[in-house]
Amino acid sequence: MRQWLKSTRGHHFWQQWLNKRLPAARQVTLGHRSIFILPTGFGLAWVVMVLVLYLFGTNYQNNLIIGLGLFMLSLFITSILVCYRNLAGIELSALPIPETYQGNTLGVPVWLTSRHQNHHLQLYYDPKLSVTVATLDNEGHEAQIPYIAVRRGHIEPPRLTLASVYPLGLCRAWTHVNLANAFWVYATPIATKTRQQSLVTDNHLSGKGAPMIGADEFMGLRHYVRGDSLNMVAWKQWAQGKGMQVKQFHQPQGIPQWLTLPPLTGQAKELAISQLTYKINELIQQQICVGLAIDDLRLEPDNSESHRIRCLQALASVPMSRRDIDE
Repeated sequence: MRQWLKSTRGHHFWQQWLNKRLPAARQVTLGHRSIFILPTGFGLAWVVMVLVLYLFGTNYQNNLIIGLGLFMLSLFITSILVCYRNLAGIELSALPIPETYQGNTLGVPVWLTSRHQNHHLQLYYDPKLSVTVATLDNEGHEAQIPYIAVRRGHIEPPRLTLASVYPLGLCRAWTHVNLANAFWVYATPIATKTRQQSLVTDNHLSGKGAPMIGADEFMGLRHYVRGDSLNMVAWKQWAQGKGMQVKQFHQPQGIPQWLTLPPLTGQAKELAISQLTYKINELIQQQICVGLAIDDLRLEPDNSESHRIRCLQALASVPMSRRDIDE
């Protein structure tokens, strides 16, 4: 227990120090304040060999052995400078993250540019899922960093690690950057063939926001496309020499459909959230107005893309208790 507290406090202190030295930013240029460098295991063995050669050379007064030791030492020092230069000047920029669902492995896009060529850079959130970039230039390169979306909700990914052991593997230069690229992870869509009890087609929830049933509303004209119905052609405009145009109408969807999240816990609640996520995507894809009710939250019926995103975010942000997680 004491060891766990020490490790937790140490991690907290390390994160606080990183936040001060490397604050979150959508664009980061690596420099001496953001690059760390230490010898690798091979590098430490190299230094030990230099010391052994120096001791043997001075003890036996052998200039050849001393010269070899000094040559190895110069290679080690040069490796430090080259390894640092391999990261210095790299500019990282956060890019928009595509829509993702819980349980998927997404590629977090990062744009990298550099004033000079760099070799064998590793980028990762998880060391087991690293991406290697062989070369960089000032034209830029997009890297897709794998990230497993384990939890739903508004996710702030951990700091992105950029590391290199170029050129000889004697030293490792690395950095941990926070690109301020938080994103939403939606619940896993699960289809259900049975009619959900949470699906309500009455108007008692919709209030004033419900679309009214009525005649189609004229929206405007567009150019005729092969396959369009001739009944929709604006013949009056065609007779006036304006070419073949087609009338467009807005077709109301009638009574909106309301989705509600029942009061469940544990895996049953997660299943209901996943089914509602699937249902929202399905209905809005069919241009059906959908309203969502979660406790005191009411999202009025709509069938726009922005409304779909708001509904998915509302479902993803439903809190999970410790009991829900353990089940």
